[in-house]
Amino acid sequence: MAAPTIVFRQFAVSGVDPSGFRAQDTHPSFIKQLGVGADEQLDFGSNDISISGVNSPTRVASAHMEASGDLTTQLFNMKFWLPSVTSFEGTVRFNMLTSSGWLQNEVVQNNSVQQVPVTLPTSGNILRQDASGIITGSGDAEVTEWIYLSVFTGTDESPGIKGGAGQNTFRYRLTADYY
Repeated sequence: MAAPTIVFRQFAVSGVDPSGFRAQDTHPSFIKQLGVGADEQLDFGSNDISISGVNSPTRVASAHMEASGDLTTQLFNMKFWLPSVTSFEGTVRFNMLTSSGWLQNEVVQNNSVQQVPVTLPTSGNILRQDASGIITGSGDAEVTEWIYLSVFTGTDESPGIKGGAGQNTFRYRLTADYY
């Protein structure tokens, strides 16, 4: 059985609700497909930590199965996590809020939401947009819930670029079982 291809798409958190178009690049709120190449990363911008710790701007993405490997592939037990955070030395929190509905202008604050695990979770922490645990196709109904993310950086973190293509990197990963 061929492994399915999972695609993440970033949308403008301030944009109009792209529900119904999450598996497409045509909605006005669509920003880009996310990947591991240059200009495919989820850019959190710069944080000025000189006075106090700060949260990055909130980013939002969802994932879907673009190529299913074969006609019967189903994704389940979806685990969203950070396999490496070695580029950080100080206080850093990777904030995550998931939602089945679009939350326009959502601001994900430090300690007000769950943290993205830095080890592989023992059970799924991401659902399909309708709260089902299984993705069975590639249409808009077969996408993950919205994943809202921000990064909190404390004053004890050293200055520098953290993440991005070719840098000391941190990457989000979606690990799933399939059959």
